[in-house]
Amino acid sequence: ILATDRARQLAANGRKVLFLCFNRLLAGHIRRSLAGDNVTGVDVRHAHALYRGIIRSGGKEAELAEEDETDPGFFARRFPELAADALLENGGQRWDALVVDEAQDLLTPSHLDVLDLLVDGGLDHGVWHVFPDPLQNIYGSDAERAVEERLASAYPVHDRLEDNCRNTRQVAAQTSIISGIDMAMNNAPDGLECENVSYLSRADALDQIEAVVTKLLGSDLRPRDLIILSTRQRENSLLSGQDRLAGRTIQDLTEEGPEDEGAIAFATMQAFKGLERMAVIAIDMQDIGAQQWSMLHYAGLSRARCLLHAFVPESSSERYRRQATAYGERIKGRS
Repeated sequence: ILATDRARQLAANGRKVLFLCFNRLLAGHIRRSLAGDNVTGVDVRHAHALYRGIIRSGGKEAELAEEDETDPGFFARRFPELAADALLENGGQRWDALVVDEAQDLLTPSHLDVLDLLVDGGLDHGVWHVFPDPLQNIYGSDAERAVEERLASAYPVHDRLEDNCRNTRQVAAQTSIISGIDMAMNNAPDGLECENVSYLSRADALDQIEAVVTKLLGSDLRPRDLIILSTRQRENSLLSGQDRLAGRTIQDLTEEGPEDEGAIAFATMQAFKGLERMAVIAIDMQDIGAQQWSMLHYAGLSRARCLLHAFVPESSSERYRRQATAYGERIKGRS
């Protein structure tokens, strides 16, 4: 909200603004929001598409084709390196101001090299606003320190947002328990209790997902206020092979095309970062308590504003109890 509002202000003052984020769904949401308000002068891009366009325009597609895009270091280093090389060798569009949302996914030295070339005046003398979630730092402390040192040369002003303006206290607590990453509770309103749904088999899970969706839609909840988020792509999730729930079509938002507001939306937790829904049904949560999954669980479950249903297999129920006990000890230690 703040990033979008800042982009509006900059555009209203006559600046050409690049609004950059990590994922396609968030970019589409921001783009539609600005277009609905007839805002001009803001160019909304997601990094993958922007970089590919720069690399293509710079004649470096052959070099990109030689890269292994499944390599964990590809997006953090090699992808932005190719984009930066293309800009240095062939030039490219620059914007008067830069706004980066979900910036923790783009904060590596190599990404900063690209951002430096995209904004007039560069990072040292240009106009830029970066909105990261420090709890979702995926690149480690070394990269974080290098980024902080690089940005410090511009003497930026730091604003910390310490109030939780998205989630109820119940959603924040449940997300903290499952992920092991503690969310802010300051000024979060009270809401409905979150529900853990235990199941014994895939068939049992599907029956219970159907029942929960039917119940929610039978209340005041509209289909567009609900989303099913998975830690896995649809073909590998509990909903693999399922086309309908509660008499409605399941729409995978990670696929291209306009969203059907009458359908039941599905997305991976990774793809839905930066967005939110009134109610979230979280599935494929068998890896509760595993450190390598904690950040994804945090990112996914925190998308819920008011209602959160986590589907946890019975085989993982003891892991949940251990997570809940650990959360209670952390809360006790801070009191």
